[in-house]
Amino acid sequence: MNYKNFKNVIFRLVLIVPFLLAFDKPMYIYDDGLVEKGWMFFLFGWVSLFDGNFAWFANIPFLIAFVLLNRQSVFAVLSATASFFLGLTIFDYDNIGSLDSSKSAHLIIGLAAYLWFSTILMVFLISVINFLHVLNVNNVNNHGSP
Repeated sequence: MNYKNFKNVIFRLVLIVPFLLAFDKPMYIYDDGLVEKGWMFFLFGWVSLFDGNFAWFANIPFLIAFVLLNRQSVFAVLSATASFFLGLTIFDYDNIGSLDSSKSAHLIIGLAAYLWFSTILMVFLISVINFLHVLNVNNVNNHGSP
């Protein structure tokens, strides 16, 4: 393994740490003390679509953008952007049905949501920066110095 590949692997591991830490932290804390952990959100959050919540769907474009992170492609930026805007919707929740469909209550957004979203934000920013760098390099190559 050469240095560049090693650096890329370490960078990705560091980047994914907050995402993985979120699995064991509270995602939602309900009035009655019920705590939904991040792993529950990751596995079963798609059910929240029936409550009109779309944040879980940020995971799909996030994972695509994470895989394509160093490819500097339009698809990577579009995936990261979709993930970012879908991820933002997690902060709109105040009354939400829990994964236990018999409960609906006021909730507090837990630490897992912030860890989860911080990873999405980092991938979004890196994707945009990489893409802008490619645009700048292409501009310089096609038209001389900027």
